[in-house]
Amino acid sequence: MTLEQTHITYAEARQSLPEGFTARTAQRDDLTPVLDLINTASMHDVGAPAQSADELLNDWHNPRFDLACDSQVVITPAGQIVGYAELWNIGNPPVNPYVYLVAHPDHRSGDVERALLHWGEARAVEYIPAVPAEARFTVRSGCNVKRTDLKALLDTEGFAQVRRFLRMRIDMDAAPPDPVWPEGIRVRTIRDMGDDLHAAFLANEEAFQDHWGFMPIDFETIKAWIENDPDFDLTLHFLAVTDNPDSPDGEEIVGTCFCRPKTTEDPGMGFVNDLAVRRPWRRQGIAQALLHHCFGEFWRRGQRKVGLGVDASSLTNATQLYERVGMRPYRQFDSYEKELRPGVELSTQELED
Repeated sequence: MTLEQTHITYAEARQSLPEGFTARTAQRDDLTPVLDLINTASMHDVGAPAQSADELLNDWHNPRFDLACDSQVVITPAGQIVGYAELWNIGNPPVNPYVYLVAHPDHRSGDVERALLHWGEARAVEYIPAVPAEARFTVRSGCNVKRTDLKALLDTEGFAQVRRFLRMRIDMDAAPPDPVWPEGIRVRTIRDMGDDLHAAFLANEEAFQDHWGFMPIDFETIKAWIENDPDFDLTLHFLAVTDNPDSPDGEEIVGTCFCRPKTTEDPGMGFVNDLAVRRPWRRQGIAQALLHHCFGEFWRRGQRKVGLGVDASSLTNATQLYERVGMRPYRQFDSYEKELRPGVELSTQELED
């Protein structure tokens, strides 16, 4: 028996559906009903929308996502889309595919979400030939901690909780403190979408090697998201730099802070997508200075709230930093995984000396 035969097939996934329901891959014309479903579910769960049409379309256009293979919709006998799933794997090699799934609040008996989860597992198995033979292979998923029904389903289907992530934010009622930079460190924005953006990406990737679950990502994947994002703003991508005469341009990137001007859930809240400091430059106050700098920029733009996401058990103690600058958790999300093949774990699990 092959490895693939020991796991769920697409046909078996669809057998989980309620009677009369059907499933198929998403199509471009499904954009509006899928977006409505995502935001209806999000409004029910957290009281705010989750995605804009531009964000969903950007995902669908990413070169690492194939709508015809990496998506699934569940349709009622009346023709309503009440379930949607995506399978993402941007890691290199693809050892931890991630199943994002959502069901309409009126169709959460477990059958719709179970079918989507089964589909995601079947799709994930197709990546196994592309990973090293010795590598451990898992499929991951997750949910808001308030979704106890979905958490129970994940448990039943053999998934184990492996991490908790937080959304944190600061509500500023006064201008934030000016950043205090260590001697020799200064801040600037990314200059261009070419070499400077690539250098910033490489510095960010190096720093995030110390993040739990890290796997390398191709620059082309990130650049595609950026180029198709109408809200992308180079002036909100900050770099902490220092002089380095051995570098071709005479300087070295030591830290990054990549921000978005707003979020779909709250257009009045700026967002920090990534904050990172390369290992040799940590514990000098650079991350805090970058945060205060971005808070100040948002304040000048009239934004009084700034949010970000963080691993609650961050290997670099990022959560404590965010609390120290006045940020507080407002949402929690649990990450689950199911081992499909044992082996050597390639993603980051702990810090190396």
